[in-house]
Order: sequence, then structure tokens, then C-alpha cells
Amino acid sequence: MERLEPSPGTAAGQEEQELRERAFFSWAEFSRFFDAWCQQRLALFFVKSSMHLARCRWASAPPLYTLIDVLKYSYVRLVCKDVRAPSRPAVGPPQPGCPAFIIVKLSPLRDRLVVTECLLTHSHPACPLEFAYYFRPGHLLANACLPVRTTNKISKQFVAPADVHRLLSYCKGRDHGVLDALHVLEGLFRTDPEAKVKLVFVEDQAVVETVFFLTSRTRALLRRFPRMLLVDRLPGLQGALDLLAVLCVDGAGRARQAACCVARPGTPSLLRFALASLLQSAPDVKGRVRCLTAGPEVAAQLPAVRQLLPGARVQICRAQGLESLFSKAQELGGAGREDPGLWPRLCRLA
Repeated sequence: MERLEPSPGTAAGQEEQELRERAFFSWAEFSRFFDAWCQQRLALFFVKSSMHLARCRWASAPPLYTLIDVLKYSYVRLVCKDVRAPSRPAVGPPQPGCPAFIIVKLSPLRDRLVVTECLLTHSHPACPLEFAYYFRPGHLLANACLPVRTTNKISKQFVAPADVHRLLSYCKGRDHGVLDALHVLEGLFRTDPEAKVKLVFVEDQAVVETVFFLTSRTRALLRRFPRMLLVDRLPGLQGALDLLAVLCVDGAGRARQAACCVARPGTPSLLRFALASLLQSAPDVKGRVRCLTAGPEVAAQLPAVRQLLPGARVQICRAQGLESLFSKAQELGGAGREDPGLWPRLCRLA
């Protein structure tokens, strides 16, 4: 069949010129762009063929796992999903479908994905009804590892060991960001089947945003000593995660860890999410908490926290408050350089 070549003056030809050589620094970036691009044009595409970076010998060394996680593929061919094309005949050669396609390749520098070829002339008109029925946002990210329908369904829900096994069986590629998290949870459930774990995925993406967990031992500790709860937050853990820990105070006055929440930096309302998940894991402690001590972020979430813990006095940890004050002073006027004694004085106040 002769290939359709639109003239540069046509709308399709102009779109092809704009799309060719367009670069993306992650598969997620391309997927988000492509979702919006398809929605604007009511175009349906699917991955006809691809080559995952994990299959490339040069990318098999552990230091390059980050490259695999970010760029995912060295080659992807997307073709039009012509839903009205005739089905394959029982006898005779197959009927040609829509010729529209897009090819994305890894750049020679191996640091980005580039649209190298495309043909955007379709053999059929766009149909809004068909597009609304078949289009699924994030389907390219689902192809990278997990089905987006699955991650959307279980997001913000507690998962059981069987759910983790099912997610591992669904994984389509060596996406270490997801696989590593699932393998850790698999190990946790192996040693403690009664552990409570809640996963939050980025909407329409197979990307873990937040993990909440507590073990059966720490849940028993929480139920025994629910009167005073402490919240400690460690932002920027390993430069990529925020860690929030909820602690209870035992009979000897020692702070004991009750639950943990690991999230991507900047995740909103993390304190509220952690407390809500904690109370869902041990609902009998809700009316027994008398004091909650947290960082300055509790001020912005105070109504929600008081609704979750109606009988608790909420207070801000003085040390964390002074640390935030010092950080803000540094941002505004470089307090640490102009007044080296400011931080020691704040420490004495704490």
C-alpha cells in the first residue's frame, strides 16, 4: 500500500513537523503530553511494539536502573486504534487499517526520548463517542508496569497479602520504583500477616505516591498506650521521600513508634492521611487519645485533626516550631550567616 504523505501545508503535515524531534526527559512526561495531545484531537493510539530499556545490555548495570525507571523504553511504535476497521477475514489477506503512527526512540545521548517519525493522516474521521468510550488516561504509564485501572481501584485502600501478590503478577516491566515497593511489602506480610498497609497511587498513573503501614506489634502497643501521640516528620529522606512517624508514649514515658507513612515530597495533607489511616487500623483508640503533639504543619490541618481526634488537645512541638522559624529566617535574610548565635539561642529556648 502506498504510504500517505501529507503536504507540509496541510494541518496533518504541520502537526507532524511540530511533533517530530520533540524531546521528553521521562516516559511519564511523554505519557502526560500524549494524553492531552490525544484528547485535543480525539485520537486513539496504542502501543504496537516496543523495546524496554531493561532488555538493553548496556542498561543492565545497577547504576543505570534510574535510567530504566525514568525513560522506560528505547523504542516505542504507537499506531492508530481504528475501532471501525474490519476484523481479520477468515480467508484472504488482512485488510489494511489506519496508517497513522508515531515512533518514539531513545536519543543517541541516552538522556531523553524523541519523536523520530510520525504520520498523522488518518483514514477515518474522528468520532467523539468512540473516543469517550475507548480512551483511558494514563494507559501508556500502565503499559510501563501496572494497569492503571487496578492502581486507581486499590489506591487509598488497605491491601492484603493476596493483593500484593496480584499486583506483582500484573507487573509488565522491570519498573524498580514499583517493584521494589511491592517486594518490600511482600516481605513485610511474610513476617507479619496481620500488618496494616495502605497504598496511594498517583491518579491515572502506576506510580506509588504514599505508603502507610503499621505492624501487629505496634498496633497492640498503640491500643495499650493511646493517651499521648507524637508526630515526627523527616522531610527529604535520601533526597526523595518524606517520612512521617506516629509515636505513642508508654508507661515509662518513652516514645514508641506506632505507625509510619512514607510519601513523595510535597504530598498534601500527609498528617491528616496518616492519622485517618491510623484510626482505621485501630478504631478503638479514637476516643482515648488525649493529647497530640505535632509539627507546625498541624496548624493548616487543625479542623480535620480535631474531627479525627475530638477528645485530644492539639499542640505544636516547640523544637520543630523553632526549627521552622530558623529556616524561615534563613530564607528571608540569611540569619545563619549574619547572626551565627541565633540557632544556639533557639536551641536553648527549646
